[in-house]
Amino acid sequence: MHKNISSSEIANLMNLLGNQIRVDIIKLIQAAPKSFSELLKQLSLESTSKLSFHLNKMEELIQKRDFDGFYDLTEKGQDVFDLIIAFEEGLITKHELETKKQNNFVSETDIPVFKNNPSIFVIFLSLLIANLNSIVIVIVILIVIVILAFG
Repeated sequence: MHKNISSSEIANLMNLLGNQIRVDIIKLIQAAPKSFSELLKQLSLESTSKLSFHLNKMEELIQKRDFDGFYDLTEKGQDVFDLIIAFEEGLITKHELETKKQNNFVSETDIPVFKNNPSIFVIFLSLLIANLNSIVIVIVILIVIVILAFG
């Protein structure tokens, strides 16, 4: 089911992901729940207040478990992790897209994160448009057309 995402939610997410420490926190916690001291050490932070600041900013993405005090990702945090991975790996190369268009075929496994969660696709598309050059935007538009045509 498609969830509408407001412009303010997109802007808030872009703001959260615009900080390397917060991206690293999401990646570390996704790998395995972590205690405050583990995060402090693995992030090489000397200031507990700095870590507290970032954890507080991410309250919708991270939860502190009551039974052991470890930090874990919320469902929304897991979605954001999927977005980070998709962003790092790229959606699809221009060559792959052209080949698939010529063969008139797009596999269901091409963009699994977005097929399962359309709201992530909207956020990802917004991030691309906001941050990358025009050639990438053209590629993304072509991908959207392929998804709509074959999705």
